[in-house]
Amino acid sequence: MSKYGLIPAKYFKVFDYHFGGISGITGEVLNPSGDWTSYLPVKEYQYGTFLDSMGCVTFSAMNCLEILFKRQYNVVYNFSDRFTAKLSDTTKNGNYLYKVGDAIRQYGLIEEQNWPFDRSMFDWDIYYADIPTPLIADGKTFLAYTTVQYEFVSPNNTSLLNALQEAPLQVTITYPNNNQGGVFQRQEGQEQHAVTLIKGLEGEPWEIFDTYNDTIKRLAWDYKFFTALKYNLSLKKLMAIPSNTLIQLIEGAGNFGLLVGDKLYVDDLAKITASWLVRNNGKVDGKVRAVKTADFNSWKHYNLKGEPTN
Repeated sequence: MSKYGLIPAKYFKVFDYHFGGISGITGEVLNPSGDWTSYLPVKEYQYGTFLDSMGCVTFSAMNCLEILFKRQYNVVYNFSDRFTAKLSDTTKNGNYLYKVGDAIRQYGLIEEQNWPFDRSMFDWDIYYADIPTPLIADGKTFLAYTTVQYEFVSPNNTSLLNALQEAPLQVTITYPNNNQGGVFQRQEGQEQHAVTLIKGLEGEPWEIFDTYNDTIKRLAWDYKFFTALKYNLSLKKLMAIPSNTLIQLIEGAGNFGLLVGDKLYVDDLAKITASWLVRNNGKVDGKVRAVKTADFNSWKHYNLKGEPTN
């Protein structure tokens, strides 16, 4: 049997949360359509020229979290898969869903640029080298601001559709190889691979975001999912926000402001937007944050004349 990086778990831990059952997670419908394709992160393969990381569990988990950050907080992240794959003890046989989830909760996350996967890398031991101490500290900083939880979802179609309204799902499958007219048909076999389930509609083909070949694949409505897991994000407090960031209030009537240092400039939206673009020289990737009322009002407000307004 081919290996892709999933080690199936034979049983659940007694304290695992379960969607729709015993769980410490209060779910929120973020996307009633169950279609997450508008929030997909950058495409990343789990393999390079010379080696396969066997990290499908980590890569699919990162995809789930990157999608959630974009939907919930309008923040674009690309987390380091290599960081979490190492700290969750991925082996040449792969890993378990729960070990990756627990490693995220224990060690946090860092950005891809800080511990990247050079796909010309040819040595397993180099990819899985020990993580430098400063990067471990960076991951802990993430945990100071963010709570990550997970719960298992019954892999029946009804439960999957319901859970997809709250988050993209990490699901395990037999690797698809029976493509008929652009839809992979159900096949019998063992669970081999973890992917991100990104779209579901009653009676229609599912869509997954994969880490091999064509990353978006359509699976028949009756395709067998063995295990499903849903991540949940919440912010304990706002992470440090860089100057010249456009702040969006997502509660009530909504509003926008331009954060400069510790001052929030709230004024005519066109003028705010123009100032934001000029201050960033048009390079605005990552310079938008969505916040709730309490955070929006935590800054002192000024108009563009520099006059206090609250």
